[in-house]
Amino acid sequence: MLASENMSCQKAEAPQPAPVTTSAPQALPQAQPAQSENSELVKNVTDASFSSDVENSSSPVLVDFWATWCGPCRMFGPIVDKLAEDYRGKLKVVRVDIDQNPGLARNFGIRAIPTALLFKKGKVVKGWVGLVSEDDLKVEVNKVVKKASKKPKPSQS
Repeated sequence: MLASENMSCQKAEAPQPAPVTTSAPQALPQAQPAQSENSELVKNVTDASFSSDVENSSSPVLVDFWATWCGPCRMFGPIVDKLAEDYRGKLKVVRVDIDQNPGLARNFGIRAIPTALLFKKGKVVKGWVGLVSEDDLKVEVNKVVKKASKKPKPSQS
């Protein structure tokens, strides 16, 4: 996929004025539930809980930075949910709503969403911006999960 084809949302620095319409307002479509409110395997983390949930985690962590207004984020949500299920017990999967947790978005330089960051031992080891396929994520997640699950061999004397 070329960079120009990458699907992502960028939050505008300042809100743009709404266009003036002369027709009667139409009802807005009902928003779908936030991407993983129903998933027990994906935890929503906050500025306050990020350190304990991600940086101090003993297992690798995939962090999905998203927002409710972002269409590609809603498409990416089911992919993240599936990874949480496929790697249950091997990979911790969390979400950060950038509108509710702007400090985290700022700290990690999140300029477009969805953005996924893969952490190991509290450090970012891989990142993706925009809508990414499950297969592309799994390639890197497999590397990190395999390394994390390898136990040192006992020394033979």
